[in-house]
Amino acid sequence: MKNIKVIETAEHVLPGHPDKLCDAAVDGIVEVMRQLDPRAQCGLEMACIFNQVYITGRIAASETAISTFKDQGGCKKYVKQAYSNAGYGEQRTGIQW
Repeated sequence: MKNIKVIETAEHVLPGHPDKLCDAAVDGIVEVMRQLDPRAQCGLEMACIFNQVYITGRIAASETAISTFKDQGGCKKYVKQAYSNAGYGEQRTGIQW
């Protein structure tokens, strides 16, 4: 039997990584929709590049839940919150998120 050397690697993603930011924002949206309507269904994808964010997918919930969500700031609120929690913001980057 041959003596084979194996190198194991692992990926560690920091809080400000785009994948983490997108996951955190979408998780926030899904969580609030489930609080507003326990039967809500969300299928969302998010991508971010530089100062642009793209959210695609669907949210199926009661009209009341959708209306309340929009009145509370909608998707924009949870994207800003995710960026802020990761340490991004106007004071640090000069870009208002």
